[in-house]
Amino acid sequence: MSSAGMTGSLDTYFVKTIKRKHESIKNFNVKNNYSLLFSGLIGGGVGATIYSYIGINIYLLSLLGFIIAFILIQILIPKKIIKLED
Repeated sequence: MSSAGMTGSLDTYFVKTIKRKHESIKNFNVKNNYSLLFSGLIGGGVGATIYSYIGINIYLLSLLGFIIAFILIQILIPKKIIKLED
C-alpha cells in the first residue's frame, strides 16, 4: 500500500471519487499521508524483526510469498474488461 500510494496509482482513483462526492481533498491528503507513514513504519518494523530471526533468507521468503500471491491472484480473481474514462 505504501508503495502504491507513493507512486500515485491509488491517488488518482481516490481523488476522482472524492471530487464526485464533493468532499475535501485536503482531508483525504492528510489521511492518506498518515496511512502511508504508518504502513511504511509497520512494514519496516515487521521486516526488520523477521530479518533478525532468519537473516538473509528473508529474500527467499519474500520471493516465495510473491509467487504464492501471484498464483492466487491468477486463479481467484476473474479478468474483467475495464472501460477507460475520458
